[in-house]
Order: sequence, then structure tokens, then C-alpha cells
Amino acid sequence: MFKPQHTLLFLLAVGSLSALLMTVFPKDGIQLTDEFALNFATWEDFAENDTVQPLDVEELLASYEEPFDSVAFKDSVKLYEFEARQRRLRIHYQDSGVHLAQFFASITDDSKKEKIRIIHYGDSQIEGDRISSFLRDKLQDEFGGRGPGYAPPINQVPSMSLKQSNSEHWIRYTVFGKKDTTVTHKDFGLYGIFGRFTPYTIPEQPDTIKAWVEFEKSNLGYSGTRVFRTVKMLYGNAPEPFKLTVYQDEEVIYSEWLSANGNNQSLNLTFSAQPKKVRFEFEGIYSPDIYGFQFENGRGVVVDNVAMRGSSGTVFGKISGSQLRKQYRDANAKLIILQYGGNTVPYVKTKKKAESYGKWMGQQIKLIKRYNPGADIVFIGPSDMATKVKTEYKTFPFLIDVRDVLKKVALENGCGFWDIYEVMGGENSMQSWVNAEPPLAAKDYVHFTPKGARHVAQLFYDALMKDYEIFLNDREAKLRAQEIQDSLKNHVVDTLMNDSAPQS
Repeated sequence: MFKPQHTLLFLLAVGSLSALLMTVFPKDGIQLTDEFALNFATWEDFAENDTVQPLDVEELLASYEEPFDSVAFKDSVKLYEFEARQRRLRIHYQDSGVHLAQFFASITDDSKKEKIRIIHYGDSQIEGDRISSFLRDKLQDEFGGRGPGYAPPINQVPSMSLKQSNSEHWIRYTVFGKKDTTVTHKDFGLYGIFGRFTPYTIPEQPDTIKAWVEFEKSNLGYSGTRVFRTVKMLYGNAPEPFKLTVYQDEEVIYSEWLSANGNNQSLNLTFSAQPKKVRFEFEGIYSPDIYGFQFENGRGVVVDNVAMRGSSGTVFGKISGSQLRKQYRDANAKLIILQYGGNTVPYVKTKKKAESYGKWMGQQIKLIKRYNPGADIVFIGPSDMATKVKTEYKTFPFLIDVRDVLKKVALENGCGFWDIYEVMGGENSMQSWVNAEPPLAAKDYVHFTPKGARHVAQLFYDALMKDYEIFLNDREAKLRAQEIQDSLKNHVVDTLMNDSAPQS
């Protein structure tokens, strides 16, 4: 049993050793691997207060809604702050003028007559149809359209817009993530995902397999997503015919044997009334590749949510170009939103690696523009992400570098860039979003909560509609100028004709 003096000596020894380590241990720690470092407290840590200053997120979000006040903003400082907030909120472009003109013209002139598709590609930040669902609801209210849009054959994360379930046997194949070596082609479709109810490697004497996928209206989504009167099933690469039976609620509305030699087949069905439940039953020895289902309402705006968990976005070169070109055209995709970068940030340890990633994403943008020249593209950069540095959560060291190179390649390739990092409040803002009441970001200091995602979606929608307003004003100005020019021409012609007429 230790005597008091022994305990005191032990504590003094430990304290002395700790003090020595605090003096000699490297200030930046010892990097053990790319992901882990060994750190020890320094004397400065005891002297310093928290270096991350909290941000009033509620005040920040409210400031974006602050109207222009010509009286209050006579104060030059207030005017500068207001203009800085508005610039931060806007979508950035390489040059001044009207942008996204192809997309804006389509929703203005064609949304009442045909489908105008927006495809929102992203990583896990958009899973569950967060962000996309809000955009869909607002745009459909403004320009027409109903339905949740795309649904994958197998959904790993439940969507707030459409309930989905499936039988056993289904296998999910993706263009992102670990490569499945049994897939020897590049026919992943415009969503980068397909499902099969039989594997590519099958026994010599295979059995007939029965499988099903079922969809139901969700009570969590916006009301417009619960309304759909058509569905299109995209499929291909079926070596043998398979039987498909489709149920609307409990009634069979379709039952046929189908075959598919190519990679761009589709089946269109129209419902006699709004279904509560739709069930696809498959039967066959060999499964086709099922690329997905599109639940829509005939015309208007459609917004597809395509979440690729773990993806950096460098996937489009891995998909068959001819297939992408045809499916983009068939889908009438007029706006492509790319939201990537978050999965790359933790692994970027130098500016050179950030620049390499930017070059890869630049190539992806070029491919999309080549396969779908009729669409405009907006890139949403990575949000703020925090990692624990000793006792505090701070922005990842090279996040700003990743943001900068993504913005650079987006603008160089004629795309818009929306800087969600700056909109959130910039460096070290994620901590405040996590600590907000209610929380606007999760405790992983990476992902938004549903409420936070809604705020982000609202701000992006506002930025998009600001550019739409500019587009309309520019078009109206051109029409007026043309009318004036035509009027002057007619006046000159009339004058010349009158002057040349014989005098009585």
C-alpha cells in the first residue's frame, strides 16, 4: 500500500515527464499514416482559448433574406456587407452576362408541353433525396410537373419521396465504388447504377428465378412527388427473354415476355388513376440489367436524385459514351447538377493532389458536355467539413484548395459554380451548424441534417431563380430592341415608298 509521500512522488514524476514531453514533442504531431497522427498537448494549448469562433447560423441565414433598404444602406459599411452576402449567395460564372440560357429557355417555353429533366448527381450529402426533393417541389410548383422522378432498382438509403422494397436475389452494380470484375461492359446507364435478379456468373443449369420490386407513395415527401401517372422502366442486356408482370395496387395492368439485345430498352406504362402501390414482378433464367424507374406525370419539370455514396464524381468516363448520349437525349436532360468533392477532401494532403483531382473532374465535365451538349451544368462545391484537431473541430486543411480547383475547372468549362462552403459561413462554420438549435448538421461534422439540407436547398434555389430573373429581363430587352428595330425599318420603308410615289 502506497504511503502519501510515495503517491506525491509518483504524481510529480508523471507531471515532470509530461512537462518534458510537452516541451520536446513536435508542435504539429507525428504523422503515423495518411489518416492518423500522434499529438501531445503543448504549453501553448494551456495558454490559448478556443481558436474556432462560433458563428450565429440563424443570423447568417436571416441575413440572406434581408431586403435592400436604400435608407439603411446609405451607410457604406452596411451596403458593402449586403453586397458581399449577395455575391456569396450567387452562382459564379467565368464571365458576365446571361448564363444557363438553354435550361432557362426550356423551362420557359417547353415545360408545359414536354418533360424537362434536371439530374442532380452527388455523393452521400444528397442521399435520401435531401436537397433534391426541395428543388423538385419548388420548380414543379413554378413550372409544372409532378412525380419523384428516378428510383433505382435497389435503394440502399430510404428516400423521403418514394417508399421502396424488393425481394431477395437482387444484386446492385455501380460504376462507383469497388469494381465488380464479373461486369465486363460499361453499360451502367445515365444513373451509373443497375440491378439484376441473377448474377453474371450463373451455374451451367440455372433455375428460373422470380423477383420483385415494389414502390409506394411516401408520406414524408412533398405532396407533388406523390402524384405520378406514368412510369418508365429502363433496361437492357437481356440474353434471354424474361417475363414482367406489373401491378397497380392489386390489379395486373401489364404482363408480357420481354427481350433486350441492346443496352437502351425501355417500357412505358400509364396508370388509369393515381396508384398507391406499384409492383414489378420478374421471372426468368437470366436477368436483364435494370437501370432504374422514372415516375413522372407526362410533362413539366422532373428532378432526379442520383446519390453515389463514397464517390468522388470521377465516374462518367467509366460509362459507355454511346449509351450516355442516347439516354441523355431520351431523358431530355436540360440541367446537370454535380455535387462532389466531399469524399476527396479527407484524403488530399497536398495542393498538388487537389490540383490532380480538379483535372479529373474537368475531364468528367467535358465528357458530360460532349454527350449532352443541349444541357447546362452547375457544380456545387464541397460544404465545410471538420476534423478534430486536438480538442477542437476545424476545417480540413486542404478543403479550400479542393474548392478552388473545382471552381476553376467548372468556370473554365463554361459551367456555373455554387460555393456552398462560403454560403455556410466559410472556414470552421460546420461546427456552428452542428451546434445550432435545432442542429443543422450531424455529429460527423460532414453531413447536413434534413433541416440543414432544406436551408441549403432554399439558398441554391434562390440563387438559381435570381439568374432566371436576369435571363427573362435580358430576353425581354432583346425583344423590345428587335421591335424598335423592326418599327424603324417599317417607318423607313414607308417613307421611301411615299417619297417615290408620283405626285398628282
